[in-house]
Amino acid sequence: MLSKHDDIHKSIQQGVSDESLPLLQQSKGDDCPILLNGEVLSCFSHWSDADRDNFMAFKHQVNPVLLGRGRDTVNLDKSAILPILHEEFVAQAGFGEVFRVQLHPECHTFRDVLPSVDTTEWFALKRLKPRERGDLSKQALGFKKEVDALQRLHDRPNQHIVTLLATWAIEASVHDRYCLLFPWAEGDLKSYWKHQRYPCDGTKMDLDAIRWVTKQILGMAGALKTIHSPGYNNSLEPKQKYGRHGDIKAENILWYPPSAPNEKGTLVIADLGLTEFNSTQSRSNVPGEGLSATPGYRPPECDLKGGTVSRAFDIWTYGCLLLEMVCWMLGGQRLLDEFEDRRTTPGIHGTGTDIFFEILSKESRVSQDRLQLPGTLELAYQKHAIAVKGEVHEVSRNPV
Repeated sequence: MLSKHDDIHKSIQQGVSDESLPLLQQSKGDDCPILLNGEVLSCFSHWSDADRDNFMAFKHQVNPVLLGRGRDTVNLDKSAILPILHEEFVAQAGFGEVFRVQLHPECHTFRDVLPSVDTTEWFALKRLKPRERGDLSKQALGFKKEVDALQRLHDRPNQHIVTLLATWAIEASVHDRYCLLFPWAEGDLKSYWKHQRYPCDGTKMDLDAIRWVTKQILGMAGALKTIHSPGYNNSLEPKQKYGRHGDIKAENILWYPPSAPNEKGTLVIADLGLTEFNSTQSRSNVPGEGLSATPGYRPPECDLKGGTVSRAFDIWTYGCLLLEMVCWMLGGQRLLDEFEDRRTTPGIHGTGTDIFFEILSKESRVSQDRLQLPGTLELAYQKHAIAVKGEVHEVSRNPV
């Protein structure tokens, strides 16, 4: 290949440039010529078959993919070189896997695309995998569903809804077939509760932290409103659609670290894989029985015969999240664990379930024993909660 340097000038004269790469090769015929915009490039005509095949085999190595924001999924050849310098496995995520990846800074256009999140070097890559071996049709359906939900919100950006930076599909690949790229978050809300100091520790209260929590609660409520009523674009569909996230929980709330000193970061609703969009007629008539939901957070209508779910499903699950948030504010991880233990009841198969409700028959008598704290501890929390309530009310009036 080193002996072909004279052909570089000829290829430029015939219109070959970085923008025209990768070149295509005609699959039919005796000599399989190399094409540009459907026309045969004569600068390759005197090359041997082996030289042309080598050129086509290694063409992607000098033409890595340039990643940029866009609404459409980019279809890539299996030989395409992605600008990933380093990757490390992070966690399973539903029917996918999440990796922390480092992108070459010259091969993406995400720098400073989000004002409150660093998008310079490290990103989160979610690779969807088949639910069953070779089950590519369901994999494609799950991919399309999540991408559609995120792209539907593309025109209504909200700093408390995760931003899809790019998405691509790799042809003839199973493990890397469908990929979604997001800004990298340092953790989820569950890990934040575990590792961060809670704001109402004893008699000392961190008013800045309380202000931050109330601001995040308000911001996420606004994000849910955006998902529930994303707006209407009659060029995309004939009728207004209404959304339901379907899986609000601490693990699906991401924490992005602060972009400036003396800030505490941003909580962002993520994982829209179960998000549904329905019309006015069907938005409140989705059968609750058998619906995919996190067991502990599911609302009562999922367990009631003939129950149907609506956008109120998210209000219930968000309310469960806020109860846990209040527990963390009052007593940190210790009170969170105690709250989970006291609401856990034996399940049908002997395993505990930490749901936030009980279904009782009319003849049943409600027992409050498992929800009551020991006398002295209950009194202490009661006094502390009253004091905290006053402080939260005061600072939330001026959250700054």
